[in-house]
Amino acid sequence: MFETIITSVTQIITTLITVGVTILVAYRTYCSQRNKADRETERLQLINCRSSLELFSAYVANLILFASPSKIQLHTEDLQICLQKMKLIEQYLSELTETDLPDTFIEKFRLYRLKLSFHRITLENRLKDVSETLVDSSMFEDLETLELITSAKKFISEYSSIKDPEKN
Repeated sequence: MFETIITSVTQIITTLITVGVTILVAYRTYCSQRNKADRETERLQLINCRSSLELFSAYVANLILFASPSKIQLHTEDLQICLQKMKLIEQYLSELTETDLPDTFIEKFRLYRLKLSFHRITLENRLKDVSETLVDSSMFEDLETLELITSAKKFISEYSSIKDPEKN
């Protein structure tokens, strides 16, 4: 009878240890998988953040033509091409969702995306009734394009310094 009790107690302890070890292994596996998924999400967000900054830089490059400080003649066709490029860039930027970008970046990203879109619409409206092949750059003087470019460049440089967490 004593042997039966010892065997039963041994089996119960063995079962409890096995269950405990199984739970511990399952928990550690879950934590490892979750950390791996979090790192992958963070990596993709960083890639998307960098890509969006490159797109913003391309957008700003197209805006520069509209911010000429001196009064010069600009080709209407060149301005229209810049506006088309800006629309295309806006389309790519609009495809990025909140889950694609880091939380610290989203608010300013939305703000600049909106500011730039509104500015492009204003530029398009200025050019919609122009039939000449050349327009005077003074046509855009009151739009504060240079200030928007400066602000956007500051935003770009602020987030361009984000480091890859895997390289730290």
